[in-house]
Amino acid sequence: MTHRCTRAFLVLTVCVPLFFLAPVTYASTTDAVPYLQAHAQSPWVVMALSSLGNAPDTSFLQSATSTDTDAVGLEAPILALAAAHQDPRTYPTSDLVQGLKSFYVGGQIGDPATLNDDIFGVLALVSAGVPTQDDVVAGTAAFIKAHQNQDGGFPFMVGGASDTNTTAAAIMALIASGTSPTDAAIVQALAYLHAAQNQDGGFPYDPKSQWGTASDASSDSWVMLALDASGVDQSLWAAASGTPMSDLVSYQTPQGYFEFQHGTGEDTFTPVTTSYAVLALSGKTLPVAILPAPAAPIPPAPAAPAPQYTGSGGGGGGGTISGPLSIGFTLSATTATTTSSQALAATSTTLGTVLGTSTEMIGSTTPPVASTTTEVPAFTFTHNLKTGMQDVDVAELQKKLLAHGLLVIALPTGWFGPLTLAAVKAFQDANEIPPTGFVGPLTRASLNAWK
Repeated sequence: MTHRCTRAFLVLTVCVPLFFLAPVTYASTTDAVPYLQAHAQSPWVVMALSSLGNAPDTSFLQSATSTDTDAVGLEAPILALAAAHQDPRTYPTSDLVQGLKSFYVGGQIGDPATLNDDIFGVLALVSAGVPTQDDVVAGTAAFIKAHQNQDGGFPFMVGGASDTNTTAAAIMALIASGTSPTDAAIVQALAYLHAAQNQDGGFPYDPKSQWGTASDASSDSWVMLALDASGVDQSLWAAASGTPMSDLVSYQTPQGYFEFQHGTGEDTFTPVTTSYAVLALSGKTLPVAILPAPAAPIPPAPAAPAPQYTGSGGGGGGGTISGPLSIGFTLSATTATTTSSQALAATSTTLGTVLGTSTEMIGSTTPPVASTTTEVPAFTFTHNLKTGMQDVDVAELQKKLLAHGLLVIALPTGWFGPLTLAAVKAFQDANEIPPTGFVGPLTRASLNAWK
């Protein structure tokens, strides 16, 4: 018998596929893809398939509406649309982001008796490109933080008992809102999770539950997502007979899906469980992707002043064009128009990763701010790096290590292999950082300060 039906968060999740249960694969997450593709009508399946580079069908999400009667009905669709590179403000028939914001009352989102809708509200808004300084994001994050329990965990219901799933999600929401992984709230929440770990390396939903404290795939997945968001090396969380990853992998069946616990088989929630696992085993965190912030409205160009004439045949006077592009410049109207059109046509296509190993920062189409200097800013490392990764940030890491003689390769490859690992360890040792080879918050801070 499974006790999932007794959990408050699962009652919510069955109605709206938004919360906890785990998912995914033996040697590769691709083993779960056919199963997920056959069960595609879920926001969580969209997130999982998008994270693997697939292009899932999102047409069913177009029926989502900002007039939903509760906040949780909007949060999973927003997260899924962002993961699939669709704008939740325009892809459905109404603006889901504004709809979610409308549930912000009294410093929190949705039902004041629950923390779940606040946690996923923050994750959804950040995924849609809402700035962390936004009143709704900042206020809700403060509400979440204020309801952390004395044991370091977070409860599904305000004032309730802590559980591993809500705690893991709260960690991701706080980090997404701009909280540092070294903040006391994050450190204490991670300590709660570590204390809840079982000897098999996995995690129970509630380490004090009267219904049993066996590990399950859902809890394993949520904890792994939180560890990635926090920059924690999961290999350091090995227990007596396994790791979080080895326990999670053990729940996958030959059919590709993940059981909740060994022998529980398939049920209606299995596609969501499998999606959780795919995300965790792929090294993802939440939100899966972050859309660029909406462009600020461009003020209309000021009307050209009417020509002024003095007497008959007198010469016209010059003028200074006012407006956002005119600071520090005196331009003719023709030059101003040309400069404005060029600036508006420029776009940024930079892809980055933030909030963990592979949250995707989707390329922005916001026009760059006009600058009076040609100086190129130093590269800033904004996410954790580890062996096996391959992206532009690893290439920037290699450039820095090459410039300082710690790495000897012909050219940056963008692949974090053994030579890069050794060079990172040398850098860490020279900067009095534990030489783990894992580029976490301390190492990133030193790299960003390293001239």
